[in-house]
Amino acid sequence: MKNFDVIIIGSGIGGLISAGLLASKGLKPLVIEAHKSPGGYLSSFRRKDFIFDSAVDCISGTGPEGIIGRVMSLLDIDTDIDFLQVEPVRRSIFPDFDIDVYGDINAYIDMLISHFPSESKGIMDFFKMAGRIHDDVLTNIDIFSETYSAAFKIYPDIIKCRNITYENALKEYTSDPRLQAVLSDRCPFMGLPPSKVAALPMIMLMMSYFRLGAYRPRGGFQKLSDLFVEGIRKKGGTVILGNEIKKIIYHKGLCEGVVCESGDEYTCRSLISNTDYVSTFSRLLGDEYSDMAAVSYTHL
Repeated sequence: MKNFDVIIIGSGIGGLISAGLLASKGLKPLVIEAHKSPGGYLSSFRRKDFIFDSAVDCISGTGPEGIIGRVMSLLDIDTDIDFLQVEPVRRSIFPDFDIDVYGDINAYIDMLISHFPSESKGIMDFFKMAGRIHDDVLTNIDIFSETYSAAFKIYPDIIKCRNITYENALKEYTSDPRLQAVLSDRCPFMGLPPSKVAALPMIMLMMSYFRLGAYRPRGGFQKLSDLFVEGIRKKGGTVILGNEIKKIIYHKGLCEGVVCESGDEYTCRSLISNTDYVSTFSRLLGDEYSDMAAVSYTHL
């Protein structure tokens, strides 16, 4: 039975970023992925002479100021891939008007105000709040990137938005349903409507494109995922593909390791699950946690 500092379940972007950051700090992470290729949503497939991305349209944070770019730099892989900027980020089509979402947040705010002049104050206040949240969360990421012993800072806007839906956050600043629909045009990225998606991650997603731009990797997203695996391995981390985790070993309040479908067992000091909440608690932990997952699922 092999022991690791951290076991990471799943090789989606969250799992790869976590493993990359840990490996760059000298720890020994193990990433275990059920599929034969890494990446989760960051994957691609080929049909004849064409490469298609499976799910992701574009990402942000690929430059030196973003978390993806910074971890790539720590893994010494930041010069091994080219990113192409997407501008405009998207076009949202509504029954009576279209909205082009550009990376310039001031231009976007001016455009929204031109469509909804009576909501001008609410629009400006909403984006001020969203900007503060984005910057405060990145401050905490910076703290974690530098040292594991530093205390996280909890800011008022984060506290306010951590337990409310994105719809409720919008209604605090705006009243026009059409404007709220425009500001919810990226909720499909999260797979939930504004009435059910959490405000904090939704605001972070939206603001990341304004702060850090939108990009696609030349050659498809699979190239980016494969590059992360290469960098993690070069820094001493381990990535296992095509071996699904069957169970989390849980003893006396601690996650101590995992059991794979192959029968292999691995132990760890800490565990990160990059799979979904219901699968983690119901399938991998089971027992009394199955009921917890079921209750959570019925509220979605």
